[in-house]
Amino acid sequence: MHVLLLVANFPWFYGAYTDQGWKLANGLVDLGHDVTWCTWMFHHPGYHDDHLAAAKAAGKRPPTPEEFVGEPWDRVRYFGLDKRERPAEGFRISDVNRIARELAFDGVISLSDVGRMVPDENARVRFASWFPLHFAKVDADFARALNVYSDIVALAPSANRALSLGLAKEVTVTTIPHAVEPPPSFTPVNDVAARRRARGMPEKAFVALIHCGNYENYNRKALDISFMAFAKFHKARSSPGGRELFLYVHAISVKRINDNFGNPQGGPDVGADVESIAEHSGLVKGSYVWDDAIHEIGAAFELMALADVLLMPSRVEGFGIPILEAQLLGTPAITADFLAMGDYTWYGEAVPILQTEYMVKGMVATPSVDGTAAALGRALDGAPGFRAADAARARAAIEATMSRATVAKAFEALLAKPLAPAWLARARPAPAKPAAVDGTWLPVAYEAEASAYLAAYDARLPSWALTYSEDYAVDETCVARAMNSIASEANHLGESDYTVLFGALDADGNEFPTQAHLDSNFLPPATPLVVPAWKLRKELATAKPGAAGNFQAAYQLFLQAKIKRRGDTSCVTARKSKQAEL
Repeated sequence: MHVLLLVANFPWFYGAYTDQGWKLANGLVDLGHDVTWCTWMFHHPGYHDDHLAAAKAAGKRPPTPEEFVGEPWDRVRYFGLDKRERPAEGFRISDVNRIARELAFDGVISLSDVGRMVPDENARVRFASWFPLHFAKVDADFARALNVYSDIVALAPSANRALSLGLAKEVTVTTIPHAVEPPPSFTPVNDVAARRRARGMPEKAFVALIHCGNYENYNRKALDISFMAFAKFHKARSSPGGRELFLYVHAISVKRINDNFGNPQGGPDVGADVESIAEHSGLVKGSYVWDDAIHEIGAAFELMALADVLLMPSRVEGFGIPILEAQLLGTPAITADFLAMGDYTWYGEAVPILQTEYMVKGMVATPSVDGTAAALGRALDGAPGFRAADAARARAAIEATMSRATVAKAFEALLAKPLAPAWLARARPAPAKPAAVDGTWLPVAYEAEASAYLAAYDARLPSWALTYSEDYAVDETCVARAMNSIASEANHLGESDYTVLFGALDADGNEFPTQAHLDSNFLPPATPLVVPAWKLRKELATAKPGAAGNFQAAYQLFLQAKIKRRGDTSCVTARKSKQAEL
């Protein structure tokens, strides 16, 4: 088979998607299949047999020797898109269909956040999304985005149940976990004391390890719960002359991740404030250390092998790779009993949660501080769940179901199946008919008189209105490309309540609105917005006069919209810099 893998980045960069994509790619190559890796985040049009040529064409750094993980980077071919094929709002399913048809791919697998793919039409090839479900329920927005795939591959049994309930009956839902194996660079730890000294861990202490990426400002990894639980455990079980209790925090900062991408200016350093949480959670000074570096993957595995327990009671995990990696190495895990964590905590304890709470787009767990602290005590005591027999059972289950070979064979079997007649009927293009929404658009400056716009408007004229400030220049070609994609998706989804927020570059070259603006639903008054023209006309009829009133009219449509998309920041830029004004 000829398989297309859609992954955001090149395989040598940091990230769970790239790591799992590379494991799957090599597993499929081992089975005799041809694999093409599509780095859709970057522009490097066409095929590249040489990874160095692909990286150079995309303007990204090549791999370092430390990033080599056992197989040559050129076991796969690299395919890149041009700028028209990779619009700012994501990778269009229609482009996947076209590429699969033109290049004769037998199947497509994506490893991506759901919002990165534009569901402008249904897949017409076997197209599987290897999808990490982070919420207890599939809501209408997720269903709308996922129902265009022929196959949704869940990572855990609980996710399979939720997806099967929430998606269209024509979509096939199956379960294939991520691959969990030690990297070739990892060697079993024989001299624990010496390796702990080198790592800054007390040699004889009971060491709890937190091991995660700290890249979300809503604290999904629940560092506060872990810190407070360890502080409570330390207070209850620490005693003079007793065994030292120590917390090793390996939480990788966004700055480190951006540096790894070769993009030191790649965005704000969001994430939980580790030092502040440590101070307020009551951790005793000297009882913990914080390490925010990206370690070579073998060294990262060594951290888990040196710990006595992995502490990971997250609010939610789509899979929880470190939880399985730790158990494979013989280190128990303390997690929260919610979705994948409850499914896959076999050696250690999945602590009952207090309740569920809302986060971002759905319900997640509220982990228990007291329950997690008590579980740490049971780990220290070697209670049931933390014994050698539990470790052996967990290791056997992981080796049997999560090896690279097993995962690749599961995907091989999935892609070899013919598409079901029900899906083929769903994916068949609709008969040609006039588009309900087309890609034409009308620029409307916030500073313009609303009456002038109302007079010019005609129902037969543009479908969309781009509202913007006259202090900014609009690249009409850039906007036109985005409008065509918007129209295609809007027609497919049948939604008129649809807006696009175009980020802009201000006078100092900084992008706005910032993530903080988006999180708070507060947009600066100059923010460019694309909204349905007929809806804007109705809002402007009752808007207060002036630029502020016109902006508020567009802003209200943005707040009310069922579907929101982020546009390209290169389409709208300040006309002159502050430096030029001086």
